[in-house]
Amino acid sequence: MGFARSLKERGIDFYRRIPAELTYGTNTGGFLSVCGAVTMVLLFVLEFNSFLTVTHRTTVMLDEYEDEQLLVHFNISLHAVPCAHAHVDVADTLGGHKLNMQRHVRKWKLLDAGQQGGGAGGGGGGYRMQELSPEKLEPREYENVDFEHTNKQLSSSLDRATFGGYIADHDVVLVQFYAPWCVWCQRLAPVWEKTAALLADEPFDVSVKLAKVDCTHQTERYLCFDHRVSAFPTILLFQGHRPRSHTAYRGHRTTEAMLAYVRGVVKMGHDSPADFFEEKLDHRRAAELEAAAGAAAKEAADAGRPLVEGCLITGHIMVHKVPGTLHITPHAPDASLSTHAVNVSHTVHHLAFGPKAGLERWRHVRSEMREAHVRQLQNSRKLDGLTFLSREANLTHEHYLKVVSSDVDLINGAHAQVYQYISASSSYNTEGERSHHTEAGDANPWQVEQIALAPGGHAGAKAHAGDAHEVPSVKFNYDLSPMHVSVEEIATPFYQFITSACAIIGGVFTVIGLADALLFRLAGLMTKKQD
Repeated sequence: MGFARSLKERGIDFYRRIPAELTYGTNTGGFLSVCGAVTMVLLFVLEFNSFLTVTHRTTVMLDEYEDEQLLVHFNISLHAVPCAHAHVDVADTLGGHKLNMQRHVRKWKLLDAGQQGGGAGGGGGGYRMQELSPEKLEPREYENVDFEHTNKQLSSSLDRATFGGYIADHDVVLVQFYAPWCVWCQRLAPVWEKTAALLADEPFDVSVKLAKVDCTHQTERYLCFDHRVSAFPTILLFQGHRPRSHTAYRGHRTTEAMLAYVRGVVKMGHDSPADFFEEKLDHRRAAELEAAAGAAAKEAADAGRPLVEGCLITGHIMVHKVPGTLHITPHAPDASLSTHAVNVSHTVHHLAFGPKAGLERWRHVRSEMREAHVRQLQNSRKLDGLTFLSREANLTHEHYLKVVSSDVDLINGAHAQVYQYISASSSYNTEGERSHHTEAGDANPWQVEQIALAPGGHAGAKAHAGDAHEVPSVKFNYDLSPMHVSVEEIATPFYQFITSACAIIGGVFTVIGLADALLFRLAGLMTKKQD
């Protein structure tokens, strides 16, 4: 109190008091006081709301990250390409070219992947079966046979007119779809006839038969096409007198293997589990997958359509940070592909760039971001969940991805580095005609379309090294932008809020005081003038 008294005696007082009897109120002053109070409250509320609001600042700069390689994560379903024919290749502008990558790539067999429905782990379409190890995808063995009855046709030759009746007349029929020009079919021919001869000695020879269909004949090409035959030789199992329902045989091309398969079918009453599952499988899981296979076969039979086999491919690969292509190519090391019948309809469940830890941090950061910012800053994975259908023969799907590195910093200290991309998709005919922009998805996106057979084309068209036609495939062309996008959340500091609040109170009070003094002075001048 002594210090305050000394300041008063020295005249240091910014807030001197005026006696109340020396002041008086006016109508104008009262009105301006009310306006000033309302203005203060309104500005304070707006400033407080601004203090609570978090905004973001986006900065574009050159990408200075020194990483030379980048991870690509993918999860893609091929609706009508078996896993044995689905190869993952990578090429880039540096000249790197990796074929049939298997490290960090996993494949699951799909049944009826192109149809709506559930299933055992189907994930929204078809039935996901046992994961196929690289050993299960090894090329199948062909037996070298010196069969004395090679020139004799012990198996029945079927055409479009006799096919349905022959299947309906027998309990089990194993049918080989072939092309005479195919070297693998030529190797299988004596094995097939020897197996037919040995089958005649089995007790079930009357109800179980071997047959074959030449897919190069004008009338039979549509028969092969109806049964989704895209490689030669293709061996299909027909049972239950249903010519529209079949199961693909994926075993070795040896007499012993095919006889064992037929015996298993007859014994089990359905397709042999050995064709679906690996040996080291617990009984519970085997029973689940066998039930799923049976359900898929029943649905296909009830619908009067063939059971289509597809492949789910998941994994990640390391690529150079230069323009390149992730290429999913149908390729058969032990068969000849028919380009006109290869259907690469597919669904992209997930496609992302960057390390897995970065993606997980991005999910965490995105969950903490304000909803309004998430819509603007979320990773633009525009291919995730989209389906692309082949509605005509010889169709290759090509996706173009522009990848941009980004990092996000939140006000709570969370940080994530992600790679965003934008995409555009198109398709073109491998015979040279480029299609328009691809529209993804439809009312039934899992439906495997019956692609139209081009005029003059047929299911027995050759596809080998000397063929001029490109095999239909799926390409993901990626290109990394040299620019880097930095996104930072910004919040108003508390000291800035206090400063603004004081400025509002003092500023409004001063302005209202000036306005009141001006009005009072004008009123005085007008009164003197009137007097």
